[in-house]
Amino acid sequence: MDTGQDERLPVWEALTEFFLDTELDAADYNRIAEILAESGYSEDELRDILYYEVYPACYMNLFSVAGEWVGFGSDWIMEHIAPRKDKRPWFRVAPLFRGMVREHWEEVRTRINAI
Repeated sequence: MDTGQDERLPVWEALTEFFLDTELDAADYNRIAEILAESGYSEDELRDILYYEVYPACYMNLFSVAGEWVGFGSDWIMEHIAPRKDKRPWFRVAPLFRGMVREHWEEVRTRINAI
């Protein structure tokens, strides 16, 4: 694992929680915000990581009847998200980036700014 992936793994792990078949509560949002705030990435960088790296790898879980609800795990993340590091997908993500993912991001972003 390269250094950039080592430092980004906790961010990826935290952001994948937006895509689990579980309900996040205030404690979850606070914990995720703390992890992201401690990462050293700016708010814009964190949004881009969510938007371009995590979302394209995880969004289909939101549509699955038997979606992942325990967690994606670091091996899965390294196989599916790490290769997207610092890359931009060929498709436009903006129309897809709605609903609960946007709501989760706004909850966490507000908490990051308060830290």
